[in-house]
Amino acid sequence: MDVETGAELKRIGEELHQKEERLSHIEHELHEKELFFKAVINAIPDSFAVLSADGTILFVNECWKSFARHNGGSKDTGPGSNYLGVCKKAVENGAPEARHFLEAFQTLVENKTATFTLEYPCHSPAEKRWFRVRVHKTEESDETLYLVVHENITERKRQLELQEKNNALFETITTGARVGILVAGFDGRVIEHNRAVSEMLGYNEGETFDWRSITPPEYLPQDEQVAAQ
Repeated sequence: MDVETGAELKRIGEELHQKEERLSHIEHELHEKELFFKAVINAIPDSFAVLSADGTILFVNECWKSFARHNGGSKDTGPGSNYLGVCKKAVENGAPEARHFLEAFQTLVENKTATFTLEYPCHSPAEKRWFRVRVHKTEESDETLYLVVHENITERKRQLELQEKNNALFETITTGARVGILVAGFDGRVIEHNRAVSEMLGYNEGETFDWRSITPPEYLPQDEQVAAQ
């Protein structure tokens, strides 16, 4: 081997070594970004998944996995499974909310909208539960992805049901009452009042006012003290 050939081989070897180092550095950066991405997604307290255009599940977070394990869906709702296929089976089993999801998802595929939100019941033998699903369409490196988030809204639904029951009870009690009945907040604003209050004070039904405006001055300090407590 002459000197010139040896020098050329050495140069090629050095270039290959530099390329290997750059490739190793890029792989390390990609790995770090992947770990960061997973950490961020797993920190989301709601069930999160990434779907392809045909409904194939590409990625799920730990919350999604945990919910699946505790609800018998770990085999058919993990990466590689088809989420739309799961929804179609649910439709066959008489779940209208799954049909609504499929119809809304199709509007994303057809570019009629970029996101949608649905609320649905998902009761278990132990308790009644409600969820809100949000799906957002995004373009990543010439690939269309769909981000799916299921949020547990059971507590909000329970509060709404309780409020509706209380409103119905208030309506039942107050409608036929001859005495004035009102409900006020701590800020003094009257939230509700019955027909007797309207007839006695001249307020229209549904009209809001401050209870302090109808309280005799001599009783006002004591009433405000009670309200403050």
